[in-house]
Amino acid sequence: MIKIADPDVWMYEHRFIMQKELGRPLKSSELVHHKGGNGLNNAKQNLQLTTTAVHNKAHVLIQWSRRFKECRRCHSTANPHLSHGLCKPCYDYLRYHQQLDQWLN
Repeated sequence: MIKIADPDVWMYEHRFIMQKELGRPLKSSELVHHKGGNGLNNAKQNLQLTTTAVHNKAHVLIQWSRRFKECRRCHSTANPHLSHGLCKPCYDYLRYHQQLDQWLN
């Protein structure tokens, strides 16, 4: 974070750089993505303006979840990750059949 004005106004450097490049403040729905994946590289050519929804979809295509590459039960990536490495249908199935605690331990 960098200090941009008094009194004590702070902003992430990549957001500040993008605002200067655009000549306007960023909207709350806008997000600045680091193209190269290195969050410390704030060079203008490494920054891309996007929306939160588009950004999240792009990361889902890269990896199914943060810790799991596929559902632990059905080994699919077709359904969205819900919790504990399980897709929504598998999580709901185990919860409905009272087997969720057994599966998670």
